[in-house]
Amino acid sequence: MMKSMRTILMACLLCVQCGLTAAEPTLTPLILKVPGVTKAERISGTKTSLWVHFGEQGGIDFSAVAHLLHAELEGSTVIPEAVFLIGHGGGVTIAGTAIDQHLRVNKAFYETLGGLRKAKPLACVVIASCSPGAPDQMQAMRNGLGYYPTWRVGTWSRSLASPQSVLGAFAGIANRPAKPAWRGLFLTARADGSPASLGEVGIDGERGNLTYIDLIRDGNNVTWKPR
Repeated sequence: MMKSMRTILMACLLCVQCGLTAAEPTLTPLILKVPGVTKAERISGTKTSLWVHFGEQGGIDFSAVAHLLHAELEGSTVIPEAVFLIGHGGGVTIAGTAIDQHLRVNKAFYETLGGLRKAKPLACVVIASCSPGAPDQMQAMRNGLGYYPTWRVGTWSRSLASPQSVLGAFAGIANRPAKPAWRGLFLTARADGSPASLGEVGIDGERGNLTYIDLIRDGNNVTWKPR
């Protein structure tokens, strides 16, 4: 993910229903001793999220990103829980760890939300990691879990990820019902390789027509606008 604390702060402004005035959630450190993972934590409020940090932060406060994503989850009218995978990556790897293999080996950990419940398919997974090559992070997600979560976020092929693009994509799907299928590409700029995150909603991997959504800056105001 691109480095910028300013971007993280701006990303908070882009949350449609940020929820930062809500009561502080409960944080539970978790043990996940597998290659590439630096930290795992369960965040519990009115809803529960699980976030796993891969590799070194490299100038980004990954915890801040995870908590902003959780705040968005709290305001969602449709997503019951979420899993966030965060780190600097190369497409279908995060900090050198293959996404599909990691999810396959640790599927029970994720589907139980770190031991909180009986295992069941995840409703929402967010991958916040760069994809400078041309892989499909959504496919890696499906190959690892054996299914597509109904609500999902990944990085566009040949693109970087930033807190801004990831939060924009998650906010874009957070209040969309499972039907009809929807797909939006959240672009922070129109230059090739600029941060771009893909938000999808669809049962069993169903995909809607792609909508391009641009970040619009007007002085201190920032909004997302469909083309």
